[in-house]
Amino acid sequence: MELTLEQKDLIVLVSNLRGRVKCQITKARKCGYTIRPELWIVKTNDSISRAIVEIGIQARSSYSKQEEIESLLEAIEGLEDLSPTPYGLETVRITNGIIVQPKTHDEVVAAISHLEQLLGVRC
Repeated sequence: MELTLEQKDLIVLVSNLRGRVKCQITKARKCGYTIRPELWIVKTNDSISRAIVEIGIQARSSYSKQEEIESLLEAIEGLEDLSPTPYGLETVRITNGIIVQPKTHDEVVAAISHLEQLLGVRC
């Protein structure tokens, strides 16, 4: 069985796709933190760009919007083990749409607590 160009492009995309819940101190936000699920691509090429366009989203190096993450994760369903960060992709799948960027310190504390419950880890 020979793979189609679209299938090959999707495999290249997954092998370069990473995922995590970004938790970072920042001065850019009033609450002082960036906390959100995020997917990113280590290096892009024509194959990856074609796969992303085929999925129906704009080709960029990172994605944090809920709809874009849903589209990417749906397109790669069943291929997650080809990513160097399958656990990261699963973490993004679990938290996407549930963890949203906090605006206040109290929301930061609540988001971290919610992450601990969802992922079964101590942050």
